[in-house]
Amino acid sequence: MTVAEGGPRIGVVVVHYGTDELTLRCLRALLDDAASPPTEVVLVDNGPGAGVAPRVRTELPGVRVIAPGRNTGFAGGCNLGIAALSDRELVALVNSDAVVGAGWLTPLLRVLDDDPLVGAVVPKVVYDGQFHELTISACRTWRPGRGDGRQLAWQLRRVEVGGQDVTGRCHLLHGFWEPGRGGRWAGERAVLRIPAVEGATNATVVLGTPPGQAVELDVGDGAPRRVAPGEGTCTVPLPRPALCVVNNVGNEWRSDGYGLDRGYQEVDRGQYDEPTEVPAWCGGAVLLRAAYLHDVGTFDERLFLYYEDLELSRRGAARGWRYRCEPAAVVQHRHGASAGGDAFGSERLKERNRLLVVARHDGLAAALRQLVRFVLVTASYLRREMVAPILRGAPPCGWQVTLRVQALRSALAGLPGMWASGRRDRRREPGRGGGMRPLA
Repeated sequence: MTVAEGGPRIGVVVVHYGTDELTLRCLRALLDDAASPPTEVVLVDNGPGAGVAPRVRTELPGVRVIAPGRNTGFAGGCNLGIAALSDRELVALVNSDAVVGAGWLTPLLRVLDDDPLVGAVVPKVVYDGQFHELTISACRTWRPGRGDGRQLAWQLRRVEVGGQDVTGRCHLLHGFWEPGRGGRWAGERAVLRIPAVEGATNATVVLGTPPGQAVELDVGDGAPRRVAPGEGTCTVPLPRPALCVVNNVGNEWRSDGYGLDRGYQEVDRGQYDEPTEVPAWCGGAVLLRAAYLHDVGTFDERLFLYYEDLELSRRGAARGWRYRCEPAAVVQHRHGASAGGDAFGSERLKERNRLLVVARHDGLAAALRQLVRFVLVTASYLRREMVAPILRGAPPCGWQVTLRVQALRSALAGLPGMWASGRRDRRREPGRGGGMRPLA
């Protein structure tokens, strides 16, 4: 990859899917960033339908638009954008629901210029806006029984602030169970983080109660709230001050293959303000060296969405590339907005893709161990979410079971191909006849 004559060193790829206003906000921030080095911005519009491409061509003519006519996923969309920027020395990826800070590229570029063995550098990514953290305690809990041993107190159904439904942007930090019919159940003590809305001092929490029971809640202000049986509302004060929260400062992975955002949902108190090496990079905001992509390859499009950045990070690390986090660069992220609000599909893809990445990078034996564990966990959900409610005379909730069965079926179909790709990767690793190519 060589730099085009007279063109900018850096290209930026934004992949769009159903976030029209957020995508336009993202693109405007990139174009207005006079404090960063010059860039060429490419939008890959995955739709749905005509997507945002017509508006971008009219309102932001400085953006180069690629419209494949179908949803290629984050992996496929990024690959299209990277291919369009094949003559750039560096390529940045920015989520369509993110906003870059002024001059964000300058410190990232400095890292790559200083060390030719660093393949990718990420900024500090914080959540868009600020948050109020609320602890809600219940006076008593209820145990469903008959195969369900959880201690439940109340069910979170909706959160409203300043007339806005902010449920999807809340952070359920501690004391909540997985999604079920109607919402998320909380235990005796739950910690809920609510997004700040300008001018709002209170939030309305819409909640459900255990069958036939009232609920008494303590939100720490000395005035317990009683909610009658069924569904009710609870008005709570928003604690001050509002908090800035970390989304990620690079990625890492556990021994079972689950990917983790470093610093995820931690209050930003400056604990990540020193540059550091990280195990993996996050595709939500990253500056990549073209020579790294030339050596390692681009995203595995079989993953479509989720884990594609972790997989490419692991592929590069096996070939000797290193990754850095430079927190002097800051990006704000509306977490989850670009996934299109499909919680079921998102969780299914995450579970499937984890198993596929394990097969590619940890081998067949590790993949089989994770498959067995996956089946056992799925069986526990089957007992708790479907069998136990039927025994109690309540309607079953098969949300978790269905998505896990679908994820398992899809993973089994993809495992042979991913395992074969892993074998090819290992033959190319340094010391096995592959070696790292010279940097361009």
